Amino acid sequence: MIDYENFRMSLKRLEEQHENYHTDNPSLPYLIQEAVAESVIRRFQDLLR
Repeated sequence: MIDYENFRMSLKRLEEQHENYHTDNPSLPYLIQEAVAESVIRRFQDLLR
């Protein structure tokens, strides 16, 4: 049986970060938004390896 718990947790974090990334929060600078996007991408690349 395959354990999908890591995938589920990563997907949950992706959903949270997606919401954060698309908020019009002026206190969140563009560079931080980009860093969040890059970290999410990296997490999923690592997960698929």
